[in-house]
Amino acid sequence: MDVNILGAILIISYVLVMLVTAELLTHKKVMTKGSARKLVHISVGNIVIFIPMFTNQWIATLVPGIFIGGNFIMSPLSPIKKMRLKSLDAASGHSLGTVYYAVSLTIVTYFGFEHPWIIAASFLPLVYGDGFAAVAGSYAKSGHFKIIGGNKTFLGTSSMAIASWLSVMIFVFAMGEDIRFAILVSLIAALIGVTIELLSPKGLDNILIPLILLILFTLLGDTLENASLNVDPVIFFIGLVLGFVIAVLGYKAKSLTLDGAFTGFFIGLFIFGLGSWVFGMQLFLFFFLGSVATKVIAKRQKDIQDEFEKGGSRRDMLQAGAKSGLGAILTLLYVINPDPIYIYFFSGILTAALVDTMSTEIGITMKGKPVIAYKPWKKAEKGEPGVISFYGTMGGFIFGLILTSIIYLFSLFDNYLLNSEITPIFIVIISVAGLVGMFADSIIGGTLQRMNKCVECGKIVESKQHCEKDTTHHKGIKWINNDMNNFMGTTIGGLFALLFYILLV
Repeated sequence: MDVNILGAILIISYVLVMLVTAELLTHKKVMTKGSARKLVHISVGNIVIFIPMFTNQWIATLVPGIFIGGNFIMSPLSPIKKMRLKSLDAASGHSLGTVYYAVSLTIVTYFGFEHPWIIAASFLPLVYGDGFAAVAGSYAKSGHFKIIGGNKTFLGTSSMAIASWLSVMIFVFAMGEDIRFAILVSLIAALIGVTIELLSPKGLDNILIPLILLILFTLLGDTLENASLNVDPVIFFIGLVLGFVIAVLGYKAKSLTLDGAFTGFFIGLFIFGLGSWVFGMQLFLFFFLGSVATKVIAKRQKDIQDEFEKGGSRRDMLQAGAKSGLGAILTLLYVINPDPIYIYFFSGILTAALVDTMSTEIGITMKGKPVIAYKPWKKAEKGEPGVISFYGTMGGFIFGLILTSIIYLFSLFDNYLLNSEITPIFIVIISVAGLVGMFADSIIGGTLQRMNKCVECGKIVESKQHCEKDTTHHKGIKWINNDMNNFMGTTIGGLFALLFYILLV
């Protein structure tokens, strides 16, 4: 039998079996409609496994194309009511979601036929990433938020990133690609896939995720293949283990929420796995020192910590992303185009985050009142956004010096990726940039950050709740919350490091 005909029969039979299984499980009430839909979503997506066996592009494309009409006939909008499947009911998802799903797979199969890895990298973030996001999100008790893509959860979003990365890496490698290439492509697919999912209007993620990734990988295929030579699989998997250990320990020690641990692990894949010691140690030291300080101060000054928007000592997905998300992207850019500017930019961001964290925590423990950053002659209360103290500032700066000195020492024997030696001036540039970022964070916090008012006691706080009641907006720009403030402050620190590097190195 012709291999193309055999492939078509296998795919059609497999899909029909999964649809019938999901329908029976739904009918017998073994699974909910939502769970059955996700079973179909994930299992049917696995047909990308069969694509490499085809030798005829048109037959390979025709097979998923058949399901466009078939899925519509079985969808909640089908003109034939008896053909509507309960497992694809609109109450469990988007009415035409499965139709969009088939359309995407058809397009991706046709244009990616010559390079099966493109099919896997473009489609699997929708299959496993979006599928596991829905499952994990249903168990989230907190961390709910609204965005263009609809109602989301931190846990679901972070789960999507990890599921997308792992599935794409396994499939691309299984399709015969080099493991270094599989690592790089999978991380990019996961990062871009999550971003698209968050920004896609409801239901259109089934179209936009695969198509945007298809265009991206088609255009950058050769560039990524060359860049993958800079990836060391041994270092990556060492980084994977270290990132996993830190995420688990952070969660067990209650320094990270579950979604914060997932996000930290995903970011660690970039920074530890791709960036080696110079990048990875900065993330480790920031996490370790910041977590220890926060835990100690939280116990001593719980009344002040509770006034913060992120009251308590656990970091969630947004906090992890605000502090080091851009750093992960810079690490990726450095792998693709090794240039010292990315190291300085990255180091400026992480050092600014550490200086800000340590100055805040140290300042809380000091006697006396702090002053407003942009009005140093005016005193304020501890815990208020925009305030600084002498001892807190100096303490933060000293920790910045310690961090940069350690990284400089590591750079002396870390030859991985580095195409130019980090000189001692690195310590001065990054330490000062970290201090600038800390001041920027304080100024933004005191002028632009959203502040709320307690309806019970009238106190002005960052938190959304006070005295067990929801607070109301008092001043500042509503969308500039604590996390956005952190992101802006650390980014300014990174930009100043970049400027100092251009002027002085």
